[in-house]
Amino acid sequence: MANRSLGTPQNSKGEGLDAPTHRQIIKALYPNTGVITGLTVKGQNTLTYHIDPGVGVASRGGADGNRIYYYSGGDTPTISPADAANPRIDTIWIKPQD
Repeated sequence: MANRSLGTPQNSKGEGLDAPTHRQIIKALYPNTGVITGLTVKGQNTLTYHIDPGVGVASRGGADGNRIYYYSGGDTPTISPADAANPRIDTIWIKPQD
């Protein structure tokens, strides 16, 4: 029987877990998406935001499972100044890559 433990990638014989199965196990452990620790967002005077390092859970949809990610922190790209007549709400998100 093939090894079915979290963190064991498939070898050339197909033994171990594929990525979708890993994500389903992570979903069982962390059923909700969001921040686990860190990732605090702070506004700066330079038209950028700073995000602290941290860990979170993301998903591309229920059937795909969840993924745990680490972000090392840093500044966002520069944003345009706000329009004085039309207030806005800025949104910052993290998209884990495959």
